[in-house]
Amino acid sequence: MLVTGATGFVGSHLVAELLSRGADVAGSARRRPPGPGHEAISFFQGDLTEIGSAGDLIRSTRPDTVIHLAATLVGAPDLDDGLGGFGGTLRGTASLCEAVAADAPTARVVVLSSSAVYGQPVSLPVAEGAPVRPLTTYGVSKAAQELLALRWRWAGDLDFVVVRSFNLVGPGMPRHLVLGDVARQLATGRQQAVTVEVGNLTPRRDYLDVRDLATALAGITLLAEAPPILNVAAGKSWSVGEVVERMVELSGGTATVRQSEERRRYRDIIDQVGDTSLLADLTGWSPTFDLDRSLADLLAGAANAGEGCP
Repeated sequence: MLVTGATGFVGSHLVAELLSRGADVAGSARRRPPGPGHEAISFFQGDLTEIGSAGDLIRSTRPDTVIHLAATLVGAPDLDDGLGGFGGTLRGTASLCEAVAADAPTARVVVLSSSAVYGQPVSLPVAEGAPVRPLTTYGVSKAAQELLALRWRWAGDLDFVVVRSFNLVGPGMPRHLVLGDVARQLATGRQQAVTVEVGNLTPRRDYLDVRDLATALAGITLLAEAPPILNVAAGKSWSVGEVVERMVELSGGTATVRQSEERRRYRDIIDQVGDTSLLADLTGWSPTFDLDRSLADLLAGAANAGEGCP
């Protein structure tokens, strides 16, 4: 089994889940080598957007399953093209699809997408058949990535499955994402009063623990037959303000929350809640981490990461 983006936020948790199930795992990533606990995987460092890299990876691993996580993340500071990672995400996905078609045509390929493709749904909860109407460049890039992957399935050539994850939270969340940044700010000021700066507080999001996503992805790989698109969500929405206030309470410190115009998004989705009944029917999956546990583990990880900092 091959996991691209194996050392990232989702990839690290997914690799741990797969290893706990006794899977034989190979992983690839563009930059960072595996961290502690990843010693059991075969690791390949490389950039899927580089000519020949995807083909070399597939020929080296000959996977029966590929879980494709590698992409330029929303909000990342090192976007390669000024368009929300559009070019890098699509080039990497296209190269991987072509390599699988050429050298591992019987493999199941699970491509991680995002609820950002739905934009603002007409009704909630939003199911897989809802219109794709992204409001952000990131959402457009994920919608385009889905099309790149699913065209192989529609053509009858490959077993491709798109998984639309709703907003993730949990330990190891990157600092360039909203809640990861809030956790960093609270960790930095945990010995004193701190002002936490955030953007919009009113939008509501369906917050899914990254570890629950990992178990869902692992279960999807085991399906004898899988539909082309599956949602993974917690099934309940919380406002950003509610979540940030809860993080302040759980941190045990004293913090003031202040909205910053610099952090505000002007094309924000008002509310999203995911319908996961299809996934539940097929695999029996349901989320096991409640939001407080996810936030507490996120805060603990941020605090531990900052212990050695001046």
